[in-house]
Amino acid sequence: MKKTLVALAILAAGSANAFELYNQDGTSVAVKGEVDLYVQTSEVKDDATGDTSKENAHIYTWAYAQIDFEHALNDDVAVFGSFEIEGDGNSAAKFDDVVGGFKGDFGKLSIGETGSSYGALEKAEVSNEQAEFDVVYNSSESAGKGIRFETTVAENLALSADFQTRADEDDDANYAVSADYATDAFSVAVAYLASGDQGKKTDADYVEGGSAYGISASLDVVENLYLAATYTKYDGQGEVGVSGGNNDGVKLEFANHEGTSMGLAAAYTIDKARIYAAYHQVQADKLADGTKLDATATGYYVGADYAVHSNVTAYLEYGAADIEKVGDYSNVIAGMYIAF
Repeated sequence: MKKTLVALAILAAGSANAFELYNQDGTSVAVKGEVDLYVQTSEVKDDATGDTSKENAHIYTWAYAQIDFEHALNDDVAVFGSFEIEGDGNSAAKFDDVVGGFKGDFGKLSIGETGSSYGALEKAEVSNEQAEFDVVYNSSESAGKGIRFETTVAENLALSADFQTRADEDDDANYAVSADYATDAFSVAVAYLASGDQGKKTDADYVEGGSAYGISASLDVVENLYLAATYTKYDGQGEVGVSGGNNDGVKLEFANHEGTSMGLAAAYTIDKARIYAAYHQVQADKLADGTKLDATATGYYVGADYAVHSNVTAYLEYGAADIEKVGDYSNVIAGMYIAF
């Protein structure tokens, strides 16, 4: 389940503040969590084969509980840890986002599932559950575990750098850096990502590494109106496309390639309600082996959500995508987040 940036704004008042279980002698423990319920119907069509995969309206569930704890080493430095227990009700629960490290006035040093600094470019991602492909990561990023340092300078400038390790001797490490300047009404971020090769060149599943860089900006034009735009250029970033959410009967994707991506988004909040829309585009120029591709993937979504309670948000979304020379995808999702 993916909720980013302003998609979390309505939930922030309740769920972002974890419930404190213990706080004594420099040690604190807090917990928060969420249950997600939604019904989805979707359709995916493969242009090459003509195959179509349709998904009837079906109810999906997902839940997580997050534990955060912290120990003060002295007046200036604390050691922290965090992990999630999550599952969809169909298989055994698992631990996720396991991370720990040190923080203080110097910043924050995280070790484990740190996430990528390249995520600073996600300002144009405003949906609750729709496919977002305006920011193209390397396919290995989501499996990364490494070390990350974050700090804020001159009050408004957030800097981040991370190094994601790979256990296999044939897989090279990834790293990323970003700078994000933000005021109450405006923000702009720039980021760079370098991804290493995965596997041996003689392997059938070998993926050549590459690089990506981009810029993302947001602006609160008038009260409650949020606008954002993102542009990236990349090469060797693995497969990129739309997986169709839970409908994987037909996959739509470009193979490992180089190209550009862009995204435009808008969100308007009216009291407890928010309406939003976004348009994304990927221009795939050529495959990693040099073969000319010259194909475009476009996608858009529209949606609305409403804060039923400080910890309960309901939403309705429609999304569609067209992967040129590959296929089409569309879906309708209605759901609810119940948080504590």
